[in-house]
Amino acid sequence: MSSRPETEEQAGGRGMKRTSTLPYFQLDGGQVLLDCMGMSMEECGMYLRLMAIYWEGDCRLPSRERLMQKLGIRGAKAGAGLDRVLGEFFPDGVNEHLDQCRENALQTSRRNSANASKGHQQRKKPAGISPKTHGVEDDPEDF
Repeated sequence: MSSRPETEEQAGGRGMKRTSTLPYFQLDGGQVLLDCMGMSMEECGMYLRLMAIYWEGDCRLPSRERLMQKLGIRGAKAGAGLDRVLGEFFPDGVNEHLDQCRENALQTSRRNSANASKGHQQRKKPAGISPKTHGVEDDPEDF
């Protein structure tokens, strides 16, 4: 059994849940380091957490007030940092890179599911048995 929280209650009421459809996204460490240049550690942390919130929310962000709650932000200075991060990486509430990652992951998931279904159907069919052996009388000339 996993020790990770499954529901908001198990997560201590922090509004977290564990997703079952797309549990992860690709993260380019070099790009994140580049993105965080010139940011405070607090803003860099907000950026990473916003990416996770965006992903878990099916590539949508909640309202600014809800984001402040989820991130534990209090005060005008921290709110200004959130606004800078949102303006830089989530203009109009959208992160195109994560949107593309999500689309790629969904396509891969659909393709893998289709391939698994095909493989399952092939395993259900008896291999190497002709249709004549399934209750159809054979012609004596076949022997």
